[in-house]
Amino acid sequence: MTLARETFARSLACAILLVASASSARAEEDRGLRQRALEPAELARVTEFLAVHDKLVVGDDAEALLERYDLGARDSAMAWMDQISGRASAARSSVAQGWRIRDRVCAVVRTAYDVAASRASQGLRQERVDHRILLLRDEGQSFRVVRLSNVRVTAGVGETDDPRELSCDACNFHVAAAPDWFVIHHHAVGGALTEKASLHHVSGQATMEIEILELPEGADPRESLELDHQLSLALAGVPEQRVKRIDASAIPPALGGLPGYRLQVTMPRAEGGEEYVARCYRARGDVLYTMTAYGDAAAWDREPGLLEDVEAMFDSFELLERNLQPEEQRRRMLARHQPGFAMEGNRFRDASTGLSFVGPEGWSLRPLACGRVRWAPHGRGPGMGPGRDHDRDRDGRPPHRDAKPPHGERDGKPPHGEPALHGSRGEADAPWVEVTWLASENGWNDRVPGLMRSFERTFDSFPEVRRGSVRLLDRAHKRPAQVADQILVTELFTADYAYASPKGEKRRTRMAYIPCGKLMFVVRADAGEEEFLRLESSFEKALASFSLRG
Repeated sequence: MTLARETFARSLACAILLVASASSARAEEDRGLRQRALEPAELARVTEFLAVHDKLVVGDDAEALLERYDLGARDSAMAWMDQISGRASAARSSVAQGWRIRDRVCAVVRTAYDVAASRASQGLRQERVDHRILLLRDEGQSFRVVRLSNVRVTAGVGETDDPRELSCDACNFHVAAAPDWFVIHHHAVGGALTEKASLHHVSGQATMEIEILELPEGADPRESLELDHQLSLALAGVPEQRVKRIDASAIPPALGGLPGYRLQVTMPRAEGGEEYVARCYRARGDVLYTMTAYGDAAAWDREPGLLEDVEAMFDSFELLERNLQPEEQRRRMLARHQPGFAMEGNRFRDASTGLSFVGPEGWSLRPLACGRVRWAPHGRGPGMGPGRDHDRDRDGRPPHRDAKPPHGERDGKPPHGEPALHGSRGEADAPWVEVTWLASENGWNDRVPGLMRSFERTFDSFPEVRRGSVRLLDRAHKRPAQVADQILVTELFTADYAYASPKGEKRRTRMAYIPCGKLMFVVRADAGEEEFLRLESSFEKALASFSLRG
């Protein structure tokens, strides 16, 4: 009897395993059917649809254009047409990424426009490039646009074979997309960013942005999260008392292998209604992993599964190698995200951009993880002491970032991924010079004033600044003849500010913005007031050394 029971138990266990395996296989097969790359025939049909769409946009044929859109997407279509109407003589759209998800085609569309000459382009015709997500319903003979939204891509869209997975062995992380979400890989955009990607729901109602940054003296996830939250409110002009905090809590280290912090809020939108924002930040030494989801709060109420998806993706975060040494991770990040950099004494060279810059004489140089380098007097400031300068160690640590837009266009969404321009704790008494660079397919010449205003709006919120102490001292605009590399540099914008540190020390900052076609270089020099006056000629000499000839 006992043998019979054991045999039955084993048979039952085997049956359960077989059923579970079959169920798992069916689930994976179902997901594969629901989410796959476009087949060549589908891609050809979408490309044909886009060619007709381009002609309607450039030709300002609103009536014919709107016939191709669902009612809920027509406002976005008109906004797109208003941006291009009368300015573009031709448009060429192509599918940068495309997938079939259930009954819809999701396409990241890259559109290049021939734009008429303007004063900002110095009388030259330009090519403007936009990226948008088109959610299309296949109606057999053609498609219908269900949703259209902008993709905030600075240097173009990367490619991925699997829109459901996001991982980077250099940054040492992995995130799995929930069903009905897809991943867009963004190119590095400079500043402290080493990795950037976004996930989008097939409904077009929800987006999650993922950024990997390197921060000074160790990254504090709660402090960084709260700083980004306050900066987003400052940029949106929303007072804290109008923000409803739904949840703020610590993340157990066992979940994803790292300690972290979460915040969920709703906040007013500029266009009316409320925005839902959920942030999840984790930190490992100097590296900060940020995940921020957002969307229209009313839409999230109608689709409660969106919040469950966001929580699942927050929880899916994991380190690829939990025992990876910080020095090895830093080496991988520099090799992957900032290849081609070289240091010769006090000169920094970057082969990818051609940038060459010489810091003040006798100062130490630190290359940062992506698109950022800093000079400071030897032994003053974090990572600048004996054994930490570039002659012995390349693991330079960047200051905290400033998350702000390049030209004020955020559509009410949380700001992310733009120039990291402010300092860090522990550097209050040290002078420093820093160079940050960014890339944009549309160029920067007509966007510098917006970038300067964005810096001024948020400068007062930087951690090294006492609230209410910032004063603008001077602005200047120089022509090419006054800039060292006259061939490639078109203009030089500068601005001087006075401010006080949290301890009351009087300090000065000089900002220099150098737009060079599709590249933007931002130089910031910062020091105590008296020291700044003594070092001013050194700062000007360093700025004059700027070159894109390598």
